[in-house]
Amino acid sequence: MIPAANLMIHRQIIYRLKRAFGQSITYVQIIATDYNITTGKMSRYKNAIAIRRAIVLPKDIKRDFIYDLSYIAANKNFTYGAYFDRGKRVFIIDVRDIPTIQPSINDQIIFDSLTYNVAKIEHTEDRKGYILLGEIVEGI
Repeated sequence: MIPAANLMIHRQIIYRLKRAFGQSITYVQIIATDYNITTGKMSRYKNAIAIRRAIVLPKDIKRDFIYDLSYIAANKNFTYGAYFDRGKRVFIIDVRDIPTIQPSINDQIIFDSLTYNVAKIEHTEDRKGYILLGEIVEGI
């Protein structure tokens, strides 16, 4: 059990971070997914919550290259490959901003007109916030 004084300190830290790095985001929770077998169409039902101030840290971009597995096999020609930019960004959300939602790996975060897929979820030490790692793939 965390003492009450420490809970107040943690709450103040989150508040200060929200004031310094807080930006508006939209948290999108995927509620259900339906597949139509005849048409192949996938329908997703979403719940979007606007968060006025979430802690948004700078984006880290890394260029990756993926190639076909036949390139690894012996005596094969190179068939295809692609470069792409993978961006990662850390979002910290106060529990009070999304009290009815339990974050999931299937959820998304919309920030600056870009949609980030939630790749990792952690709680803060006192469980007063969520630390979410968002990933986005950008073309070059």
